[in-house]
Amino acid sequence: MKNKQIYIGLTSLVIGILYFLYQYDINIFHKIIDYWPIFILISGIFLQIVSVSNRDFKILFILSGMLIIYGIMYTIDMYKEFYYFSTHIAIFFLSLSLGLLNYYVFINKNNILLYFILMLTLVSIFIFTFPIYERYFPIISFKTVAPLLLMLLGFVLILNGFINKE
Repeated sequence: MKNKQIYIGLTSLVIGILYFLYQYDINIFHKIIDYWPIFILISGIFLQIVSVSNRDFKILFILSGMLIIYGIMYTIDMYKEFYYFSTHIAIFFLSLSLGLLNYYVFINKNNILLYFILMLTLVSIFIFTFPIYERYFPIISFKTVAPLLLMLLGFVLILNGFINKE
């Protein structure tokens, strides 16, 4: 109970300070808001520490992994802007994969979950490089590749189900 009170108090204190700076239009607030991805990264690291120290909050493992990836990728985006929407989709898949990997390592070592993590990571890498494929190979489009990837995922899962059944 004390830990919960401390976390709520810290959150309230930070929100109050930021609100105060915003109300009086102190110039520091505008400089702080430019670096918003760093705050996401810090909150992801903080959630990781909390979830490792207290394993009762299992969902925090997934959330902390996602926040860490979002923080890192959007900090990179501040300096080298992402021009394609597909990059943001890839960041989502990569963050979900790291969150699930975090859950796999600390909570549940399930092989099916590991296959899903690997598939999400591969899809994320493919989507990151997708604008390059579209530029040099115009026959490849998202309308063609997305259903093929879903069919490949279904085939792998069905094949895995038959292998595990025997």
